[in-house]
Parts: sequence; structure tokens; C-alpha cells
Amino acid sequence: MNVSLTKPLEEFVQTKVDTGMYASASEVIRAGLRALVEQELNRNINIGLEEANQGLGTEFDADFADKLVKKVHMRIDANQEK
Repeated sequence: MNVSLTKPLEEFVQTKVDTGMYASASEVIRAGLRALVEQELNRNINIGLEEANQGLGTEFDADFADKLVKKVHMRIDANQEK
């Protein structure tokens, strides 16, 4: 995969590498993507909570619980890769 960055983003990434926060530009990009995934997940959780508070949503049953547990495990695995 080849990614093009604007000059300000390229400078931001390079600054993170230069300060020693990250060993490479790839690490900076991966960290940014993980943050974006987490942000999206949190947004979806908040939407779900709001819908539940309004009485909307899916009934909590064994199938729903299984899917939820799988998503939680995926999130844990993603966080362990950091």
C-alpha cells in the first residue's frame, strides 16, 4: 500500500519519529489508524447506548451476547498490538 500525505501531515509524522516517540513513520501511521478505529467504536457504542436509553435496539439474547463477546475480544486483541 502506498499512502500520500500532505506536507503538514508528513512533517507531523516526521516530528513524532524525530522526537523518539515512534521508531518509524509506519508506526506513527498505525497508531493513528488504531486511534481512528477506537474513535469509531466509541462512537458506535455511544449511539447504541443512546438508542437503548430510548427503548430502541436489539433484544439481548444468546446470539447477541456471542456477537458482543467476539467484538470485545477483537478490541482487546487490537489494543494488545499497540
